[in-house]
Amino acid sequence: RILGTKGALIINDLDPQEALLRTGAIPVGGKWAVATSSKALLHQGESVREIVTEDGNYATFYTLVRGALRNENPWPVSTADAQAVARLVDEARKESIR
Repeated sequence: RILGTKGALIINDLDPQEALLRTGAIPVGGKWAVATSSKALLHQGESVREIVTEDGNYATFYTLVRGALRNENPWPVSTADAQAVARLVDEARKESIR
């Protein structure tokens, strides 16, 4: 759930990849055999509409992490972006305590 001043984006389901991994499935060639997107709803006042989401793919991310560790490619997330996310999480924690 992401809440903003102009609306809220809500995804009620867990990432579908988790259930696939629990069954022992693996992405072949970096791709899942089934869709791994989640239903997302954008709420703006009385208006509610579905937002098209992309399939998730942990395999791509971790392949890029492996390559970065081997100095074969850049990191999939920049240090600046990781720090920005950490600041947002810290701010969210502070707000939730109030």
